[in-house]
Amino acid sequence: MLRDLKRALLAAAMVLALSGFALAHDERAGGSDVSRRGYQQGYNDGFQHGREDHDRNSDYNYQGDDYRRADRGYDSQYGDRDQFVAGYRDGYRAGYDDGYNGRSGRSESDYGRDDHDRNGSYDREGRHRRGGYGYNDAAYDTGYRDGIEGAQKDIRKRKGFDFNDHDWYRDAKRGYSSSYGDKESYRQRYRQGYEAGYRDTFDTAYATGYRDGMVGARKDLHRHQSPDPTRHNWYRDAKRGYDGRNGNHEDYRQRYRQGYVAGYNDAYSGQGY
Repeated sequence: MLRDLKRALLAAAMVLALSGFALAHDERAGGSDVSRRGYQQGYNDGFQHGREDHDRNSDYNYQGDDYRRADRGYDSQYGDRDQFVAGYRDGYRAGYDDGYNGRSGRSESDYGRDDHDRNGSYDREGRHRRGGYGYNDAAYDTGYRDGIEGAQKDIRKRKGFDFNDHDWYRDAKRGYSSSYGDKESYRQRYRQGYEAGYRDTFDTAYATGYRDGMVGARKDLHRHQSPDPTRHNWYRDAKRGYDGRNGNHEDYRQRYRQGYVAGYNDAYSGQGY
């Protein structure tokens, strides 16, 4: 009787040990793809948002509630939440850009491919944005997004134009994985993307609008008003900082408003400073 009980307890202990091992193994195996799950979910959500804004003829602005929360579809079984959130936001931006610009949605195998391969090599304002570059798509794409963020930081701090003065640009390793191949090739493509994203963002119209949008958001926060960048005269007029040297007035106004909305959203959500 006692022997049978010992055997039963030993068997139960083995089952528990093996179950724990299997669970740990699954968690380790899934950890590498929690970002991919986040990216897929974010891409789909961003694509829908971009398509809706395009159909409504709304201004380009991906920073809605889903983007800020960045946890739609997350399950603790997937692994690290922060990895999911980072992947979600990357996917959301890419999906929104595709939806807003009328491109077809990407299949899973297309994630990370650049827009040159899919719909030409120019962004919605006609500036060259990305070229074809094989397996290093991720390097340029990551660099481009980081360059946008770097330019926005410099605009917030009222610093001059200098993409070299950023650790991400100098290190050029963000997002690198050994599966991408040669690290130096990745770093070169990352820096090209970073410079392009920085230059596309740091123009007079966008920078002026971004700073003004932050001012507008702070006014609304002080007055305890709900977020709405379009209620402000500066947004509606969209001509602060314009002079004849800035080119076409309507192009300037469009870029100013894009900057205004981005600055407003960052300041209202607490990202601006």
